[in-house]
Amino acid sequence: MPGSRASRPDVGAGAAPRAGAADSAGARQVAEVAVPGYALDLVAASGQVFRWVSARPVGTAAGEAPSAHEEAGRDDAPAGATDAGPAGAGWLVPAFGGVAHVSRRGDALRVDCPAGTLSRWTHYLRVDPEDLSAHEEALRELSSLPDPMGEVIARYGGLRVLRQDPWEAAASFVVSQNNNINRIRGIVRRLCGGPLAPFPDPDELARRVRSDDFGLGYRRPYLLDLCARWPSLEECFARRQGYRADFETLLAVSGIGPKVANCICLYGLGHLEAVPVDTWIRKAQDRHAIRWHPRFGGLQQQMVFEYERAQARHA
Repeated sequence: MPGSRASRPDVGAGAAPRAGAADSAGARQVAEVAVPGYALDLVAASGQVFRWVSARPVGTAAGEAPSAHEEAGRDDAPAGATDAGPAGAGWLVPAFGGVAHVSRRGDALRVDCPAGTLSRWTHYLRVDPEDLSAHEEALRELSSLPDPMGEVIARYGGLRVLRQDPWEAAASFVVSQNNNINRIRGIVRRLCGGPLAPFPDPDELARRVRSDDFGLGYRRPYLLDLCARWPSLEECFARRQGYRADFETLLAVSGIGPKVANCICLYGLGHLEAVPVDTWIRKAQDRHAIRWHPRFGGLQQQMVFEYERAQARHA
């Protein structure tokens, strides 16, 4: 099984970086985690996150904005990120109140993050040793399902479901309903006050939304209701009663239907059995009679989603 060697005592037992370094001020650390086949660009484009920023220089990809160069001068941007070239430049990832620069280096992921936080990022990216074992198990299980799952796994087995902050995931997917990806990204960026700014807590987000529409339209009262309910929702989630209980709890929030509830369960609460159903997934179900795995249906959904979109492009 792929793995790597620990190099720092403060990164957490599961992170297993191959090599580590901190900048001259001791504010950041860099490590590589061996994980062959991790489809970083597909994860970034998969619709599960809305705030990753391409680290490519300006003008290297149409519609790829803002880039690392446009973020130059930010105190929380990783040093050297603006010097990365188009090939393997990676992504600036805002989470946990900081920013990591994540890129591929051969069979490894290179993570440049605030010092002492590497274990958070490897957990977020699902590249801890136990995650690699679980992913291999998931691929074996999903490969045994009827066609076209064998082909789906062969093409998209490098996808992962990230472990996102539950609050950020919940608020983002309330914004996402009946919306396209570019509008979602724009609204979320404005709500945060910039591409790499920290995601506001419920009280601050409510204050901002009450003072400005941000293009939310009819979603505005739904987001305000989520902000008001979040402390009690957190208490419910902390009881760890399982997927079905969390799903039903979310459905009680104004404006949250089955698809958004499943998105929050999958991407924010880590319920890998949750299967959000959108137009692409409905098409796949109708065309292929997809059977969703009882444990890994959410990961399977991510792969089927990419497969269906690729089929449509080549039709």
